[in-house]
Amino acid sequence: MFSSQQDLQTNLEYIREAGVAHMMTVYKTDNRVLHEVEEMDPGVWIMMTNPTMEESQEVAEKYDIDR
Repeated sequence: MFSSQQDLQTNLEYIREAGVAHMMTVYKTDNRVLHEVEEMDPGVWIMMTNPTMEESQEVAEKYDIDR
């Protein structure tokens, strides 16, 4: 996983520059309410809309997510 907030932000910027961000929305639960957020904090939810297999694999690898 990521060792710091900066690592998370750097990876989010990479994904946005790669053109994947148009189909990715990031959410976080705060006091049992789900909010869309811009920053990649630990514990966020990543929603991907109609990603290609390559986009799914890239995000899974970058964020150490099981596929």
